[in-house]
Amino acid sequence: MMTELHAQGRTISDIEECLKTAPLHPEMIRAVKFAAESGCDLHIVSDANTVFIQTILEAYKLSTYFKKVHTNPAHLDDFGVLRILPYHSSDMEPHGCLLCPPNMCKGSIVDKIRMEELASSEFCTIYIGDGSGDYCPSLRLTDEDHVFARTEL
Repeated sequence: MMTELHAQGRTISDIEECLKTAPLHPEMIRAVKFAAESGCDLHIVSDANTVFIQTILEAYKLSTYFKKVHTNPAHLDDFGVLRILPYHSSDMEPHGCLLCPPNMCKGSIVDKIRMEELASSEFCTIYIGDGSGDYCPSLRLTDEDHVFARTEL
């Protein structure tokens, strides 16, 4: 898709300007700030890419609230085309999850985050998801954890 947009004359600046207008509910912004200011470690686990996420976070001045962003790496090539690579690269062992696409198993990422956090303190996980790609990580949580999922009306 990014190659096609480039062929149509769209630049990374065009894409970033569009992303900056992506709606983010004011209550979500308030929730992110409240959670971070309350001492929660916030992570983004997304099948988007680094350029899209960073652009949106900067537009809403939210970059500093997140400990880490786990997403597909992206960069501009020599021709100005945005190239998006898989989070789980093809030279790694396959993640083996039948619920997730080959490029990213959100469940394995959540497992890794939980293992790192468990080593440092007691905590619970609050997972917020908005699609079918969030089913796998929600299955990895415990009775003490929470899932907030979007539903279709």
